[in-house]
Amino acid sequence: MINLAAFNKQIMNTFFCILVSTIFLQGCGGQRDEPFSPATIGSSSSHGAVVATEELKSSDDLPVTSVDEHGTLAKISDVDTFTTVWRNYTFSAQPTVDWVAGQVVLIDLGKKKACDRKLTFNKVSAFEESTNSVVVVVDYTDKDKQSSSTSSTSSRTSSSSSNSSSVCNDETLTQPYYFYYVKTRDQIIFDENVL
Repeated sequence: MINLAAFNKQIMNTFFCILVSTIFLQGCGGQRDEPFSPATIGSSSSHGAVVATEELKSSDDLPVTSVDEHGTLAKISDVDTFTTVWRNYTFSAQPTVDWVAGQVVLIDLGKKKACDRKLTFNKVSAFEESTNSVVVVVDYTDKDKQSSSTSSTSSRTSSSSSNSSSVCNDETLTQPYYFYYVKTRDQIIFDENVL
């Protein structure tokens, strides 16, 4: 005989897991305003001439208003949009930007507890891709890869001391963001690399 209560509970658990997974996956890459260029991932050495970039603002603070908590990578190509986005992130004075010659790129890593953050921003560079497009390369550092490559086999100690040193207790919420000026009016294609 089939136990209907257990069977219904199993169906509800499965449904709940599918629902939560669907909601979670909606945030994966859905915010991208610019085309993704998988053919150029990791191939920044094959790009053309360097395009000038300049950091306008970087912060680990939470934005001053509610913005997408999942983070975003966006191109801003006019002063009105820039003013709106800037005011969502900071009370700092808005820098003057030459909109005739360039655009602004926003890199927002999303809101997470400091201990849960696996990727950290490393740098931005830009290269001519064709006569009317520029690749903006955003490099991140994977904290897990970095920590495993810096540990040596000779530094192994007892499991209790190594476990205590690797425990993170920082519950602080952060949402690192970066504004960069890119001196081009050409189409921007993002290329993200994890180092």
